[in-house]
Amino acid sequence: MQRMHWLSGWRFAQGVAWVLLLGIVGLTIAEISSYTGVTQFYGTTLALTWSGNSQDHHYRINLTEQDMTITPPAQTNNTLYSQSPSLEIETAPGRQYSFTVQAVSAAGDTSPSSEKSPTYLCLGGGNLPESMAEVSLPTTTELGAVYPNPFNSQATIPFDIATADGLPVNVALVIYNTQGRTVKNLVHEGRRPGQYRETWNGTNDQGNIVAAGPYICRLQAGNFSDNRVLVFVK
Repeated sequence: MQRMHWLSGWRFAQGVAWVLLLGIVGLTIAEISSYTGVTQFYGTTLALTWSGNSQDHHYRINLTEQDMTITPPAQTNNTLYSQSPSLEIETAPGRQYSFTVQAVSAAGDTSPSSEKSPTYLCLGGGNLPESMAEVSLPTTTELGAVYPNPFNSQATIPFDIATADGLPVNVALVIYNTQGRTVKNLVHEGRRPGQYRETWNGTNDQGNIVAAGPYICRLQAGNFSDNRVLVFVK
């Protein structure tokens, strides 16, 4: 394990590195959070880092950017290149970023893509704000409208988490049938304040496709609870 260095324009709680094996090429993707879900950061740039070997001629970075200020979020995909195992990109408040990396040899051979990195949400430029009111964190916990609905392959479930002290809160996002029985546990963990999206592909906890019909999606976060009806069609 290696600890990531502090970077100009960044401030994070802690850094952890994890390693992915890509065939004969090894890449290390930097994960800058110890919790699952969306990693929030302050700054105007985001530094993507990994490690390769002497056989790597350059790297292809597949960057996904999502504008979370509109519903549904607008997504753009860009392909970037770097001669070194790092790349710094400019960021904007309210945008989420994730990426995969491929190593390319001098002969043009390309490694398989790495697994998708964690998702990074930009909260604004500069250092940590004096007040959480200075950044665009949600002010209320809310379960958004499921889309598409009805659905036949995958439904997206957006929700916001807000806490008065900025600390994580226990979150449960569960799919129930109309008899109140649990069908799918989507989230059971602590989440920090932020905007989140989970997806349901119409399977139960055993991985089996469920019957067509209406289902209940329930979000519980601390004392908050709300439901949405979604319809699965085949």
